Amino acid sequence: MSADKGAADLLAVGAHTVDRVLQIVGLQEELPIDGVSPEPWSVVSKSPVLTVKNRKVGSIPVLQWIGEGEFQYPAEALYRLLTDTVARSKWDTVFAEYRSLHRLSESTDITYSQTKPLVGGMISARDYIDLRVCRVDASSGRHIMVWADVEASLVSALGADVPEVDPTGKIVRGFNHPGGIVIVPRPDGKSCFVHYTVHSDIKGTMPVWLVNKGTGGAIDSIFANLKKALKAQG
Repeated sequence: MSADKGAADLLAVGAHTVDRVLQIVGLQEELPIDGVSPEPWSVVSKSPVLTVKNRKVGSIPVLQWIGEGEFQYPAEALYRLLTDTVARSKWDTVFAEYRSLHRLSESTDITYSQTKPLVGGMISARDYIDLRVCRVDASSGRHIMVWADVEASLVSALGADVPEVDPTGKIVRGFNHPGGIVIVPRPDGKSCFVHYTVHSDIKGTMPVWLVNKGTGGAIDSIFANLKKALKAQG
């Protein structure tokens, strides 16, 4: 397969991932996957600033999660902090590393991320290679960033330098099902509502209950640290 054909195929996957994430967060009608409709969301926690929910999707053992909450900041401010890999690697304490490996278009690239150990070190570091799309929808004003796993061999075929799987096993290569962040600006232009969904198979030998516990905690952390970063920049 030529590099041009590979890039075109990945751009098509990116467009599909945008639609899938908009369905997950309830901004488009959700379609069945392989003929099976996802289960209803279950509320895990709810506060005045953040609601966290999860659900089972098909036969996938790990749960799909969503965090939703209001921010008293413009959508553009959140979008910059979330999409800028250099900025995010500084404020988002979930990541040990987050960077772009290869750009496919103005809105689409391949990213490499490595998480820090979670749940007090019970879950070791993971790394991921993802296709990422970042764009602002002209008609709705929604600021969108989505991601999904991409095979390392496809990225290498594009000429990108792809980090190898850690041979020591201290960092486990995980798999991201479609996930993303959709920021919906409020009419006042000074606030916004955020939908954040993640569905990660971290691989390894961790029990499913521990993986789900770590994912729920990571959502709380991301929302809290994003608000700190926004406050710090004024």
